[in-house]
Amino acid sequence: MRLMVKLCDDCVMSCLSAGYPLYCLVGNGYYALVSLVRRPIGWPGNRSGGGMALATRKKSKAREATAEPSERVQHIMSEASRIFASKGYDGTSMRDIADACGISKALLYHHFESKDEIYAKVAALSTRDLYSFVDSRIPQSGSPSEKIRAFMLATADYFHRHRWAWIASTTAFWSDPDTRRQQHRITRRDRFEKQLRTYIQEAIDAGEIRPVDVAMAGRLILSSLNWMHRWYDPDKPMTPQHIASVYFDMILNGLSVNGR
Repeated sequence: MRLMVKLCDDCVMSCLSAGYPLYCLVGNGYYALVSLVRRPIGWPGNRSGGGMALATRKKSKAREATAEPSERVQHIMSEASRIFASKGYDGTSMRDIADACGISKALLYHHFESKDEIYAKVAALSTRDLYSFVDSRIPQSGSPSEKIRAFMLATADYFHRHRWAWIASTTAFWSDPDTRRQQHRITRRDRFEKQLRTYIQEAIDAGEIRPVDVAMAGRLILSSLNWMHRWYDPDKPMTPQHIASVYFDMILNGLSVNGR
């Protein structure tokens, strides 16, 4: 005699990981043993057993890679970002992330195959979202110098909203052993920097700033923003946006007194 109960996904994954046998009804009164290694013949969506299950999982992963993360996945990555930023990659475990999210390790592995996958997605999504966030806040009808200021304030605003993800992705930028992922991030970084350099060149052409080395000016602005996380204290009154505004004034007007 078997007890029939309805289990949530988390419970099912936990039971399977712990080695408890679970059976699913496949029709005509027959039951099949559910396994993490191989799905039973008759499992919904599985016509040929484990092979089809593996293919289905790969297709699901491919869809997840291109689709926007679900609310649960976003929560997992948010908590993972905080832990990665405070404990580092090596000091963070899947158990740490699962506990912070209030879920089992089994359910965490249902969404992510490894800690490396979580780390890579945190870094990739953080940089992708930063660039789109900043781009959407540039006034198209503004002057070149106004665009530079908007660029700086939007970058600081994103840092303020997603500080933990910023720190984690910054750490991952140069330490990621996967050269393909690193090259992809460098390509995005260069495109982001090129956008800023365009505004600087436009400001020079419009006579708003004196002729300067555009690449050096761009690096100066980005460096002032990118390293803010090393010293910024959220308990102090100045917000990142306010700091970026002060930086802009210093860069645009300089430190010397007019006429000297």
